[in-house]
Amino acid sequence: MTDGLDASKILVDGFTEILFWPLNLDLGPKTTTDALKKAMIKVEDGLKDEEIWQEVKDPLRALDEGSDEEKNKREAYAAFVYFHPFIQKVLFPKTDDPNRLLRQFRRSGITHMTAVFKNLSLTFVVKRCHLYLISETGTALFVLEISTQHLLSLDKVQTILEILRRAYPPFWETDKKAGNIPGNIPREVFWHGPKEDRHQPPLTFEDCWEQVAAKDTRRTPRARHWEEVLGKAFFEHPWMQVTDERIPAMAWISVDQPKEISYGDWVRLAFLDSPGLAKIPYGSGYLTDFEKNHCYDAFWNPKENLTTRYLVSGYGFVSVGDKDSGYFKDAIHQHFRRHYFYMGLIAHLQTAILLSLSDRLSDANELDDQDAQDLQKSTLDFTHRLWFPEISNHVQGRALFALWRRHLGTDRLYEQVMREAQEHNAFLNVQADRKAAEAATTLNLIATIGLSLSLVAGILGMNVLVDAGPMPVVLQEKTSLKSAASWDWSHLPLVLNTLTMVLGLSAVGLLLLPKEKGSLLGKAGKGLVVAAILAGVGWAVSSLWRYAP
Repeated sequence: MTDGLDASKILVDGFTEILFWPLNLDLGPKTTTDALKKAMIKVEDGLKDEEIWQEVKDPLRALDEGSDEEKNKREAYAAFVYFHPFIQKVLFPKTDDPNRLLRQFRRSGITHMTAVFKNLSLTFVVKRCHLYLISETGTALFVLEISTQHLLSLDKVQTILEILRRAYPPFWETDKKAGNIPGNIPREVFWHGPKEDRHQPPLTFEDCWEQVAAKDTRRTPRARHWEEVLGKAFFEHPWMQVTDERIPAMAWISVDQPKEISYGDWVRLAFLDSPGLAKIPYGSGYLTDFEKNHCYDAFWNPKENLTTRYLVSGYGFVSVGDKDSGYFKDAIHQHFRRHYFYMGLIAHLQTAILLSLSDRLSDANELDDQDAQDLQKSTLDFTHRLWFPEISNHVQGRALFALWRRHLGTDRLYEQVMREAQEHNAFLNVQADRKAAEAATTLNLIATIGLSLSLVAGILGMNVLVDAGPMPVVLQEKTSLKSAASWDWSHLPLVLNTLTMVLGLSAVGLLLLPKEKGSLLGKAGKGLVVAAILAGVGWAVSSLWRYAP
């Protein structure tokens, strides 16, 4: 299995790479659905105001190229009918659909990209530079497709696959003359357009350290060439990396001798690893069942001239075939750019959104009722609108998508998020039951006061405060209201007794009600005790007044 040519001796005459960079808005603790929607509106407005991004009105025709209209229609048609109808609604919504889940933008002004590596400098054609946004979850997915027809050796392709997809330097090397050198990232990247070239100086260690060590805005850094292509307006918002520095990628590679690729280089291609001296880059135990777990070999049998192989590792998807196969260079290349690309788009969006929901559910217990319900609705909407274990009836499509999702761990992540959502929903139900119990307690309070009033009225009668007797003469001399309604002031102690009885019985009733820590009754417990004491004092005073000689 280790036999084969050295990677430097295998020629690549066709190379296409597509990068998927998933990002989620990070609005801090207690992020709400409404806040995400408002923030995404600002993102879209900023993209339009900057005028380097234009919204794609018809996603079905987003990849139209050249002047061959019939060819563009055929390719768009083949991609559309490849997927289930519910996938078609997500990927290719109607042009006038205001409720489309995905909003797609196209970057203008960039036609080529030059990447400078340690021992290699290469210019690529930029075939696609798109940005997908989902407002409800605050998710963005940046897509860059580059291609070259330059003859390359397979080891150089491996270097490109390993280095180009880095979002920031994972480490720094030290050189006595050059100082700190960023590791595993292009030394420089230039963007070329019909009007101007765009270039930012490479990151320095001080730049990266300031971003990592900042107390208020501590975050992972970003390479300047990615900030340049996405634009200032986009990065005015707090985007969070979904993955580490390795941006997921797809690659289509046309080689002159696919059957001469060694086992170790197949492993490197599957894991998007750089070339190395070792025949096998990992231990044999780690690579148990490599072909079964990472290779789709329905069209791989070199003895029978079947020379197309697919390698899947979750963050990587690589299609390798013979340069002399017209079918691989035409049909498979088209499928790679459309059919397989859309598989990857769905798979990586699912992962990014699930991670966003999981992050929000971790703070869900601190949300108010309405925001908590909105979060539950967002989880349910994801299940109904973007959770697809299968996306096509085609055997190959089902198998590749299942393999891709398995390596991304999408099913496991989905189960985790659903479990978190269920636990949060259970918490909401407990809160609702508690509020219902507090409402019942309030009703009991009202009933207790009413019972006290009814008891007093039953003992003293309903007319205790009404009497036609004349006002005392002493008081008549001290008031000008001689014609006022008469009142028997001898009833005043009885009135005071009545009021204090009501207060006392109500206080005793409240004290007897069950009280939870932190509840209204629990906090008012001391006040109720004081009220009961005052009621007793009032009762004693009024009784002395009433029965004094």
